[in-house]
Amino acid sequence: MLGFAKVETDLIAVEDSPEVQAADRPLREAQATQEQTEAEEQRLIQVVTSDVHRASDDRIEEAHQRLAIRKGSQSSWHLPEAQTAREETKAHRAIYQAAVSAARIRLEDAGKEQLKRLLGQLSPLIMDVQRLAGEIEALRQRVGDCGGDLGEHPCPVLLPGQLVSFQMELAKAKGLL
Repeated sequence: MLGFAKVETDLIAVEDSPEVQAADRPLREAQATQEQTEAEEQRLIQVVTSDVHRASDDRIEEAHQRLAIRKGSQSSWHLPEAQTAREETKAHRAIYQAAVSAARIRLEDAGKEQLKRLLGQLSPLIMDVQRLAGEIEALRQRVGDCGGDLGEHPCPVLLPGQLVSFQMELAKAKGLL
């Protein structure tokens, strides 16, 4: 039981990785700033472009002072602070994704090491069980040769060339055994 508890504490969920948590907060803050500045951007664009509810001259003047037109465009208004916020969010998202990828790799590497250890313990047991399955099959054959019938093998997947043998060969090919 203690070995199982130790195995559990060695594996750290990707979201619980200190690097991911450290990258998460700045990303959330950048996203919040982006949302706020984009809302302000939309409000200012609406002031400049709306004909329905004519804004006061002060608001229109403020919108013209704060908004810029994208290069190569004559009508694509944007708020420079919103563009900066979008770029910061993008940069923080890249940092976050890199931290998630690194944490996932560490988690998978730790899991593979534990899997190798467990398969190393399991492999001899499976070989013993397969040997016994072979003895059962040999007994069935001897009884059948003498005119009797013991029915089907109770667990044919354990016989050579069957599912368990195939899975063990696959684990060896993957370098897990």
